[in-house]
Amino acid sequence: MTIEDRLARLEAKDEIRELRANYCYHVDDADGEAFASLFAAEAVLDFGDAGVYRGHEELREFVESVVPDHYAFIVHMVHNPVLEVDGDAATGRWYFEAPATTTGGSDVWIQGRYDDEYVRVDGEWLFASVEARFNYVADYEEGWGGG
Repeated sequence: MTIEDRLARLEAKDEIRELRANYCYHVDDADGEAFASLFAAEAVLDFGDAGVYRGHEELREFVESVVPDHYAFIVHMVHNPVLEVDGDAATGRWYFEAPATTTGGSDVWIQGRYDDEYVRVDGEWLFASVEARFNYVADYEEGWGGG
């Protein structure tokens, strides 16, 4: 692999890390338009039992209505990225944690994993798909161990 190839791969990984960070900020700020702009036109956001959202309109709706209907406060944090870049396509997996307050007033811990597919369109990295799987949604005081 040439030094130019190595540099291009490192730059792609850095741009993807920033893409994922912006995802978190836009969800937490309930900015549906900015959130949807991070996704390719045919992208899919799969939250398992919490729903599947396809295309920009459903992605906006997810951030502007679905999340606020369940959480009055939420702050996403992501870590442990493993990113694989292959030309204009890439994959990634991340752990996420989110302290949150439900619209009913309960404080909770949310933890899980994102499995992502990315695509570079006109030089910009976008989400092609995001699959979120939850390991727990636990009461703040009781924690994930129940006590």
